[in-house]
Amino acid sequence: MPTARDTTSSTTLARVIGLATTMLIYLFVMSYGMMVLQGVLEEKTNRIMEIMVSSVRPFQLMMGKNHRYCPRRHHPVGHLGHAHHPAAHGG
Repeated sequence: MPTARDTTSSTTLARVIGLATTMLIYLFVMSYGMMVLQGVLEEKTNRIMEIMVSSVRPFQLMMGKNHRYCPRRHHPVGHLGHAHHPAAHGG
């Protein structure tokens, strides 16, 4: 005949196994969700780039890239004409 101690240890073991199984399932579902999310994000990024590249002329695309990598202070014509150019300040 099982004692109260055996029933308590059996209940504790069942809870531990249930908790471990729940955590494992949660981990798998979250991992799968992250992989799906990453794939969707990559596809959306590729689609946006395809639309951008197909909707502009090559010259506009190149000027946009130059503008991105050349901050205004290093651009030959600054934000306010030649105000940021060293020659405009006598030097």
